[in-house]
Amino acid sequence: MSLKLVKGVNIIESLSKNLEAIDLKNYQFAMFTNTANKRNKDQILPDRLTPFGRILNIQIASSFFAQQVFKQVDGVIPHLLVDAERKQPVELYQIAWTSCSQSEVHPFKANDVTVNATINTLMIYFSNQLDNLSATVYGTGNLAIKIALKLAELGVNTYVAGRNLVKVEQLVNALNLILPAYVPQSIKVFQENKRQASDVFISAISAKQQLDSNWLGYLKEEAFIMDVGIDNFSEAFIENAIKRGCTLQRIDIQASMGTEIANIETSDFYANKIRGIRYFNGETAVAGGIIGKRGDIVLNKITEPFTIIGLSNGTGGLEPY
Repeated sequence: MSLKLVKGVNIIESLSKNLEAIDLKNYQFAMFTNTANKRNKDQILPDRLTPFGRILNIQIASSFFAQQVFKQVDGVIPHLLVDAERKQPVELYQIAWTSCSQSEVHPFKANDVTVNATINTLMIYFSNQLDNLSATVYGTGNLAIKIALKLAELGVNTYVAGRNLVKVEQLVNALNLILPAYVPQSIKVFQENKRQASDVFISAISAKQQLDSNWLGYLKEEAFIMDVGIDNFSEAFIENAIKRGCTLQRIDIQASMGTEIANIETSDFYANKIRGIRYFNGETAVAGGIIGKRGDIVLNKITEPFTIIGLSNGTGGLEPY
């Protein structure tokens, strides 16, 4: 396997040495991701900060580096959050699963964290008042479409734009099929010949500096602009947007990353304290959503102290105890 060399330095070897210089015992959690764009490379990124502590943050582009990293952290950092989405040929989660025998490997979907961070950032900026806003989402990939769906579900008048109009139309039609029945607005295809003025403009593409100042004509004065794809806007766009009083922000997954740790703790609590089957006095009791046969006792949790909440009706419902 050929390894990248820069001025005679083996990059993988250099990164491994940098990792050795970090006191890994200071971390309870580490995250391992890759990206779909050309910026994906083997690198140690700044720690992510959460209410639960710092997360060691490593981006992986090669299988070789992945194997080296997981070998170094296994058994030292207890919890490893590994991107399970296949955005690159590297089978990151599979490598982690086969390489680590002591640390606990947790799959997570980095794109979903990004989507939730986008929504959380909007919630913060607009003080949880997203309904009656209008937003244009530029992009037809996983991130853009998930963001558009969530915005529409929250009552935002949402438009989708992209270079491939046919694909945009297909995706918008599909999204509208799965929207809840009573959302106030269906998702719409962005119309270039209509000067709809959006409160929010979100770009989620992998290409660099694709959106120029012409897009400002479709936004309200002082609009909120988010760069989710990173480096999507031209320098002129940013300069002119600032002059207009717009607020610009690139995505920061720290707006949502802490929930991944909360999910781990919640899952452990549910598995160890809530869900289960137990037997006493010749009767069967179930808890945590387990469906029992007719007459089985249903508990609020399987561990003591528990409360009887009813009897199983045999089809997943409850009858009085």
